[in-house]
Amino acid sequence: MHVSKGENIHASLNKISDSSSIIFNGTEIPKQESYNLANNEVITIGYLARAEEPKNVERFIEIAHAFRLKYSNKNVRFIFGGSGKNISYIEEQVNKEKENSNIQLMGMVNKEKFFNQIDLYMSTSKYEGLPFSVIEAMSYKKPLFLSEINGHIDFRQSEATQLFKLNESDSNIVDQINEFIYDEDFPKYKNDIYDEFLNSFSVLDMVFKIRKLYDSL
Repeated sequence: MHVSKGENIHASLNKISDSSSIIFNGTEIPKQESYNLANNEVITIGYLARAEEPKNVERFIEIAHAFRLKYSNKNVRFIFGGSGKNISYIEEQVNKEKENSNIQLMGMVNKEKFFNQIDLYMSTSKYEGLPFSVIEAMSYKKPLFLSEINGHIDFRQSEATQLFKLNESDSNIVDQINEFIYDEDFPKYKNDIYDEFLNSFSVLDMVFKIRKLYDSL
C-alpha cells in the first residue's frame, strides 16, 4: 500500500512492487474554525517542518530573503515552525539580515496556533511520501505553494495549489508567489482547498478505504 501516486510510480519504476493500492494519508478536521485571514494588512506564508536536510528549510529562508529584496513594497512575512539538527544554521541565516528580516522563527509551536497565523502554506521539501503537515494546512483552509516533487504532486487538484521547481531561480519563484497571493481569486481558494481536504484527505476517508482494502483480502 502506498500513500501517494508519486510513491506508487516510484515503486513501480524501481520494481519494488508490481501491484499495490494507493490510500492517501488523512488527518482530523480541526475542532476550531481557522481564521479567514491571519491579518488583513499582512500576508503570512508559513512552513512547519523538522529542520533537517530532507525538509530543505534553508531554501525556504533563501526564497523569503529574495522576496523581501524584490518586493520590498509588499507587506508579506514568512514564518517557520519547528526545530531539528539544522536549526542553528537556519538561525544564523535569518540573523544575518535581522534588522530588515521578513522571517520569524517560531521554534516548536502548537499547530493550531501556527496555522491560524498564516494565509498560505509553503513547503520546500526535497522528497516526501505524502506529508501530514500539508494535509493539516488544507484542513485549516490554507492554499498551498509546494515544491514539485513526488510527495506533493497529488495535492495539485485545482488552482488552490501551486507547484514550483526547487532549482528555479529565486526571482522566478518569488514572482510566482507574488502572482498567486495577489490574484483576485486567492481569497476563495481557502474554500476550494478545504473541499479537497474533505473529499480526499480526511482521516475518515482514509480509515474507510483501509477497512475496505482489508475486507477484500
